[in-house]
Amino acid sequence: MNSVPDDLRRLLRLLEEAGGQEETWRRLRLPNGHLVRLTHADDGGWRFRYGFKAASATLQTPVTEKAIVAALAALKGKTTEPRRMRYTSALSKSIDSASSGEFDSLRAWTEDLSKDPKLEGALMGDWHAVPVVRLLEELLRRYRAEFDTLPEHKQAGLMEQAAGHLNEFLESLRKLTAFLEAGDPTGGIPKTKLKITQEQLRAAELADVVGLSHREIGEALNLPRSDWDERQGGNQKAKERVREGRKMFREAFGGEEGYWTYVKQKKQEARRWNSLSTEQRYAEDFAESSGMPADSMLIIMTGDLEAAMAEVAKLEPEQVEGAIFARAAWEYWDLSEDPDSPLTQRADKT
Repeated sequence: MNSVPDDLRRLLRLLEEAGGQEETWRRLRLPNGHLVRLTHADDGGWRFRYGFKAASATLQTPVTEKAIVAALAALKGKTTEPRRMRYTSALSKSIDSASSGEFDSLRAWTEDLSKDPKLEGALMGDWHAVPVVRLLEELLRRYRAEFDTLPEHKQAGLMEQAAGHLNEFLESLRKLTAFLEAGDPTGGIPKTKLKITQEQLRAAELADVVGLSHREIGEALNLPRSDWDERQGGNQKAKERVREGRKMFREAFGGEEGYWTYVKQKKQEARRWNSLSTEQRYAEDFAESSGMPADSMLIIMTGDLEAAMAEVAKLEPEQVEGAIFARAAWEYWDLSEDPDSPLTQRADKT
């Protein structure tokens, strides 16, 4: 959007105006646990009779509060598997324990992870949902002061439900933005063949960046071969995907020159990546996830403990957890294995 700065200023003005209207609202928790707000009643007769605006209870959530929750959900939320929240919550709590110095060493922490019955069945992928767990816990505590005192199974139930509602919100937001971008006033959101589009883009990249043949591209993308392909040794479907993919890239990058500039950049990126050691590749991957420099992550992952802790001390608080986890993962788990294999099985092999 070309007018993002103007849009943001307008949004801030709207929030300020709405906030001014709701600044007198007070939160009140009823005995049955329901949250209501106290505000001024819109009752002129009462004011004329008694001289003041009466209090009024409402179940309505202030629009500024809803806007803040929506912004947090859109910016920090992502789709997760609600039933796996219990594993991610256990990982989050274990990270907190490690960050607070509960364990003497990273190895002691990883051994505790491997023996924790709450993590039996946890996958490496559950780690990536930790920021979502932190967001949902923050929101639940904001609206339910008793959240931390609830029995564990009730906390887990609330987290699972919250994750489900977050998924629904993100999907609704996706549909709205998709409609705004390409909506049909009579037919709704067009059913674009996204899978085929992705295959076309990947096919063009594999042809022009990697240099694969049509047959190799078909194998890489699992494209079926016809009887003609079997006789001739190629893959016509892959050939079509490459042709259409190149067309889309040319359109996206403003023509032939723009596309081949992109190809050149990707070739340089591939050469650089292939020149990296396994340690450097994982350091770069973890660093991107944690929002920190790859050089620092490499030292934290593979350096001696003193050097690693010196680098950790330079990080922002929100980066520390990812750094600690990366060190523990590199030190204790075989990262060359399937990323979806259970954490406990990996630990048992070491």
